[in-house]
Amino acid sequence: RIAVPATSQLGAMDKGWPEAYEAAATRLASAGAQLLPVDLTPFTEAAAMLYEGAFVAERYTAVGPFIDKDTPDLDPTVAAIIRLARDLPAHRLYAD
Repeated sequence: RIAVPATSQLGAMDKGWPEAYEAAATRLASAGAQLLPVDLTPFTEAAAMLYEGAFVAERYTAVGPFIDKDTPDLDPTVAAIIRLARDLPAHRLYAD
């Protein structure tokens, strides 16, 4: 048994990857695997809270001054996620 989310739930992909994903699922089914649809919504909602919500404030508290120096060694994706918490109001943490 293999849980298979809908291609539409996988997020942005480069050209050709959605078709490759579907082809792989088809090959698995042809080989005898039972494909079971899975809804990724609970997982993407949890990810949004971890990377876009007030929980990032804990990370900003820990390393914000370092991130704000914008040294060239920073991973731009990680730095951008942590910087999002700089202006979050405290009440958002309780809501999240």
